[in-house]
Amino acid sequence: MDFLSVLTSAGHIGFRGRIHAGPARPSLLMVAGAFPRPDQHQEMINWFPEFNVVIARLPGMGVPVSHADAAQMTIGVQEATSLLLRDWPLVVCGGSASGLVTIPLQGSNIRRKVILDPFLTTDPLWPLRNFITGILEREPHNEHLRRYAWEMFGWSTEGRENRDYRSIVAALNVPTDVMVGGMALQPERALNVFPSLTSIEDRAILSAHPLVTMHEGPPDVGHDLWSSETASQTIKELLRAALESAAERL
Repeated sequence: MDFLSVLTSAGHIGFRGRIHAGPARPSLLMVAGAFPRPDQHQEMINWFPEFNVVIARLPGMGVPVSHADAAQMTIGVQEATSLLLRDWPLVVCGGSASGLVTIPLQGSNIRRKVILDPFLTTDPLWPLRNFITGILEREPHNEHLRRYAWEMFGWSTEGRENRDYRSIVAALNVPTDVMVGGMALQPERALNVFPSLTSIEDRAILSAHPLVTMHEGPPDVGHDLWSSETASQTIKELLRAALESAAERL
């Protein structure tokens, strides 16, 4: 399936999903994170057949590359969403790297956010760092990934610098559910899956926000919340409750 590509000030944002013609109705915007699977989040389209559901891909993730940073991507998503979903009541979902885009996303029509295993600083993210720098070592001429890894995460094969995104939490101005994996990020250890990428420090910052409600997945579930039937069901319930609440306010 091809993407509908919307050219924004941040580059191309790709969309798949379903939009109903006719009267306004609540809409779900799901922004996929870095390196999504080809069918990532497609099941959401069938979860909520009575609502508009669009799955967004950021520049370089299945749609043409741009050199936009996280803040610029947020603006690009705002532009594209305003075009496709107008001023209809909106529930926003994102996680991992797309949390850097969806947490600060603004709009008078945004009713609630659901953020999945986000991170606010990059220095503690040893599993993702090992994964990305491993690709860089295998693909030394991958200029896009080299630039993306450095600018977004502060990582290269030569060293690293922390990228601090904690300030974006202050932009939250709607009720927000944050769900994190139950498998702790630290200590660094041998694992077959990624643990949660939300550090203890980042959890404390998010928990302290008065509009944030925290949820934790099972202890054996890490960053990939979708790998757990229990966690997936919780996400589905949070999103449906948010959409139905938005419908009541139409």
